[in-house]
Amino acid sequence: PEPRVRVAPEAAALDQFAASPFHISLPATVAGKDLVHRLRARLGGAAVAAAALTDGGEVSIARAWALHRARRNGASAADYGETRRIPAGRLRLKATGARGGPERRGASWRRRLLARARDLRRPGDVWRFARRLARPGGRRWQTG
Repeated sequence: PEPRVRVAPEAAALDQFAASPFHISLPATVAGKDLVHRLRARLGGAAVAAAALTDGGEVSIARAWALHRARRNGASAADYGETRRIPAGRLRLKATGARGGPERRGASWRRRLLARARDLRRPGDVWRFARRLARPGGRRWQTG
């Protein structure tokens, strides 16, 4: 969980968190590791950035100054700067179930193994990875 994230209804968020530099809107059924960081990186110098989800929803980030200006003038935040479209795959989003936990996507152990192998950076990481593979049940990686 991102410690800087606070949840509020979309209409009231601008008043409750007026000093926040960014405002993020997303469906309650979406989660992702480092989601705030990824959204900020994709925003760049634009005023608004948004990603369309496969289920029809949308994840967006907007600069607070653009939102405040839009509300004062009765316009859209996109009218006050560049708008960027973000490919949803770049955000590495996970769908969550009704209880808020990540849904199991049926990821095979091979896929998880390759994901772990990609994260190896130091010789110590390689050594721990090899030891994990060598012990009984080494294929059972933690997910989540």
